Amino acid sequence: MLSFLPRPTPRRSVLTSVLLAVALVAGPLAFAPAQAAGVSISGTVTDDIGTPLEDVAVFGWDRNDADQTYYSLDVVAFTDSDGIYRATLPPGTYKLHFQAGEFYRAEYFDDQQTFRNATPIVVGDADQTLAGVQLETLPTIAGSVKTDAGSVVPWSYVVAFDLDGSYVASADTEPDGTFVMPVDPGTYRLGFFDEDDTFVEEYWQDSTTFRGARDITVDASGTTGIDARVALRPPPVRGSVLNYSAPRADGWAAVGHMVDVSDGVWQGGVSISRQWFRGGQPIPGATGPQYKVTAADVGSVLSAQVTATPTDSRQSSTTMTTRVSGVVRWTSKISVTATRGRKKATLKVRVTSAGGAPSGWVTVTVRGRIVATGKVTNGRAKVTIKKLTKTKKRYSVVYASNGNFHGSRRDVSARAK
Repeated sequence: MLSFLPRPTPRRSVLTSVLLAVALVAGPLAFAPAQAAGVSISGTVTDDIGTPLEDVAVFGWDRNDADQTYYSLDVVAFTDSDGIYRATLPPGTYKLHFQAGEFYRAEYFDDQQTFRNATPIVVGDADQTLAGVQLETLPTIAGSVKTDAGSVVPWSYVVAFDLDGSYVASADTEPDGTFVMPVDPGTYRLGFFDEDDTFVEEYWQDSTTFRGARDITVDASGTTGIDARVALRPPPVRGSVLNYSAPRADGWAAVGHMVDVSDGVWQGGVSISRQWFRGGQPIPGATGPQYKVTAADVGSVLSAQVTATPTDSRQSSTTMTTRVSGVVRWTSKISVTATRGRKKATLKVRVTSAGGAPSGWVTVTVRGRIVATGKVTNGRAKVTIKKLTKTKKRYSVVYASNGNFHGSRRDVSARAK
């Protein structure tokens, strides 16, 4: 059965995770942010107790004075082991965004959560040091997943859901069975799973259904002691109808697409009934072998329950549940136009979706080598490819979402004047 949830990488920055994900498909990672000649701006980034943060990605936007529009400069600097960043920028007006991975809340300079409210930074003809940036540490849910006997559950993971069953976050367990999951303060329900479905899926606390799960409230200090004990799936009860080949759910978890479930192979004569679930709760009227994904499913996980009822009254029914791969997201479409410049080309990227204006990142590769990245804001990004010649080259532009959108890709040709 396919795994349906993204695997978190707690010790890796968000930008690095995106670049590595693309590199697995496109080829070896080869990226370093280019620095333009100009004036140096610098500063420090720490966590909320003053500890320097290393490898924080500093994104920059440059304002075009003609139309007062900001254009993405991608990553302009990374912090060193002392939490210090230094970017060299030509005179102009800029906005900066700081991202340190999933355990910290990203922010704009100066202490803002939205681009609109970010403080503009005016770069003149002298170096300057900006006020220090403190990134808030997100609270975490911590605990463990083990068997009833206390041993580690192989390939187990934990999923946090909103109270309506929408996916919020997930975390793999460590080799010792423990997990740490960063979340915003709020109230959640947790599910505990293993990739091989060897163990019974469970919800906190000791519930086999989402509906019966106990809420977990997380404040600014986080929550610990969320220790789940899961049991092996029992063999079929003697007298119940036997399954020889398990049902299987499959399909692309995207709005407007069809997902389907096979009935499996069962012992003797049986009648089959089905029920589709959204985030562990039944979807009214969804009882067929196929289900068309809707906007109401976005952010949730779909599963299908198949019940085999034997014609022999001496046997009892058997029910099996299987999941569709992936959290439901909107599809996206990417378009790219290339404008030639002197020894460079500027790619204007637009990402559209029926679900709204996507955000995230685009990565530009040529022959498997990453040559540029850009921030997608309100469905748009601007990326500059430098050191070009007049020879036309074919580039792949890949969009990766940081929200409820599937990624997309488009190839484009570009060359210098």
